[in-house]
Amino acid sequence: MAYDALLPFRPPNVVQQFDIREGVLLLNGRNFFQAALSLPGCLVWAPAVNDGAAMVGVIRAAAHRRVFVGLTMQPTSADRQKLKQKYSPRDYFRLVMESVGQVPNAPPFFLHVQEPPIQASLRIDFEAVRDHIAGCIEAGFTSVGLDLSRCSASQVSSAVVELLQPVLDFDLGVVVRLPKNIQPEHLEAMNRYRKESTIVMAPGPDELGAVAIERAVQWRHMIGFGAVGWRDTKHIGSESLRQTPVKVLIGGDRFHDPARMEMVGSDPEKKEAFVYIESLVWLDRLKQKMTAQRLLEYFSP
Repeated sequence: MAYDALLPFRPPNVVQQFDIREGVLLLNGRNFFQAALSLPGCLVWAPAVNDGAAMVGVIRAAAHRRVFVGLTMQPTSADRQKLKQKYSPRDYFRLVMESVGQVPNAPPFFLHVQEPPIQASLRIDFEAVRDHIAGCIEAGFTSVGLDLSRCSASQVSSAVVELLQPVLDFDLGVVVRLPKNIQPEHLEAMNRYRKESTIVMAPGPDELGAVAIERAVQWRHMIGFGAVGWRDTKHIGSESLRQTPVKVLIGGDRFHDPARMEMVGSDPEKKEAFVYIESLVWLDRLKQKMTAQRLLEYFSP
């Protein structure tokens, strides 16, 4: 295959999976973040997808544009029972393998879980998300997103330590969404971890993420984020984004919003075609083309 030289970049938690398909290039999310930060014009797009038809649509579009992408599982609730039943890491991983295996010359991709917002003081939800992250890593996910926007600033450090340690043991990708009013002293844990990992900061609670963008620019020398993630693509092209190094686009509701998907109905072939066309539109709008080849050259000079 064209990208076989990237197979050594599979993280250990993927290599040990019995469900991994031969030739499927599920790589470490950290590698994609590093490449996006280093290669001019490259960014990471990882839309949230809930079913096989949408997964095939995204991967097929990426294959035709020869770009690297991510697939995101995006739970909407920290309720333990819902996480277990509706967002089973093992079931999602198997579905991804089946779906990507249908696409000839599928490009390199990573598998991301964007966990729901949690409050560190609500231990039931906090522990449910912690256990879900552990299940995702065990199942073969290669990137993890935390949403700490509902935590107090003083809780961030301890929350990061408790939630991220399993992720960093496998050296996987990390995306963190921070609360308002965060101060440098509250980020000591992330400053310590970022020497071992690539941590991407997502927008803060405000709609445009302006606060997070300002923090990323102001504290980049200390924390080393080097990028701002964006949960959805509706603000692409705005002046604030054009002036900011937005390199990671994670999640969003584009491919599972009921109002948008009503026109497609329940026919998997129609949904796959719809997602495929929408993905091509967004990849073109984001000016992404041939990034998979650039990733190959970046890691295999």
